[in-house]
Amino acid sequence: MSEKSWRDFTDETVLAWLQEPSYPSICYYTLRCLLDTPADDNEVVSARRAILTEGPGAEILARQRPDGSWLEEENAYNPLYKSSVWQLIFLAELRAEGN
Repeated sequence: MSEKSWRDFTDETVLAWLQEPSYPSICYYTLRCLLDTPADDNEVVSARRAILTEGPGAEILARQRPDGSWLEEENAYNPLYKSSVWQLIFLAELRAEGN
């Protein structure tokens, strides 16, 4: 009996859905973690760049203030999920990278 792969339990429509450009982080993770696409592949590089310009990553960056913070008054991790440290955590989870 041969060992089954995760691909035996899905079809190409699921992979196509995971690679939609509206959520570039999901596309990036799909290419790198599920499909083992090399980091220097054009699709991977394109998805990685899009994290900063489209979807949730772009929305977070659009709210950043000129001084680099996200809120006028904040204290370390507070207010919860809205302070700068949380925005940086979210960007890191999305795999956003600055140039």
